[in-house]
Amino acid sequence: TEQRSLNWDAGYFTNKNQKIIECNNANIFIIKGSHLYTPSLNLGVSPRAIRKVILRIAPKLGLQITESEQLEPAQLESADEIFIAGDQIGIRWIVGYGEQRYFRKYSELLNTMINSEWAEAN
Repeated sequence: TEQRSLNWDAGYFTNKNQKIIECNNANIFIIKGSHLYTPSLNLGVSPRAIRKVILRIAPKLGLQITESEQLEPAQLESADEIFIAGDQIGIRWIVGYGEQRYFRKYSELLNTMINSEWAEAN
């Protein structure tokens, strides 16, 4: 299969219905207003440990969570913030997609809270 047909050039993977699944070795999180969207585990998303932590901490920041099977690439263009997270890479803020540029707020706050929890536990 050609790289373009797999959407590898876009930095994310979609299924045959063009719904976003995840990124290479990372889960994707899309923030619009006070809502955090992430692909559902029902799509075959890797259930990474950091994903579970993010979904636990996000409501403490006032974010409502939706795990969706219907996230489309067009939603990336209207997002306020996008970040990816993997167990080995941690949380990585996405600067932009196409012509769209994103704020860096929740990804930084989540990273700080996760690091604080870890430091307190050790």
